[in-house]
Amino acid sequence: MARIALTRDKIVQATIKLAGKIGLSNVSFPRLAEYFGIKAPSLYNHFKNMEEVRVATAVYLQKELNHELTHAMVGLTPLAALRAYAESYKRFAEKYEAVYELINVIHQTNNGELEYLAKEIFVWFVEAWKIFICQKKKIFISVGCFAQLCTALYFNTVRIFPSVWINF
Repeated sequence: MARIALTRDKIVQATIKLAGKIGLSNVSFPRLAEYFGIKAPSLYNHFKNMEEVRVATAVYLQKELNHELTHAMVGLTPLAALRAYAESYKRFAEKYEAVYELINVIHQTNNGELEYLAKEIFVWFVEAWKIFICQKKKIFISVGCFAQLCTALYFNTVRIFPSVWINF
């Protein structure tokens, strides 16, 4: 049997694929090993445990989300950017439905890279809201983790973070 060049990225991609087939909670080292046709201990060369795999997958997903959202919003007016943000976020959530819950683990991981990535996209989001800020609308921001924006914008108050409320 040919030896495969196993990498962290390949394990993350396999985690996403397997989650789509068997559910994220059922992805384990034995299942990943079976997917690659290797013995489970080989995975320990790349990750200490499944929690590390999940965090690495969350980092990958956050990078993908940031890429998709920033490309969707560049060069648009604030209102058009908000619409593009919501549509792009919805497409992302549908594409990664099986592992989407990992996007919401930022505050549980104490992972600096993941926290940085979540804050990075928040800057773009605030830029899109400038039209509302400039019109002297209130925006209250405190430390929190990124959650989904795709909520109904027809509410008077939209909650986008556990501790961020936007009143308009």
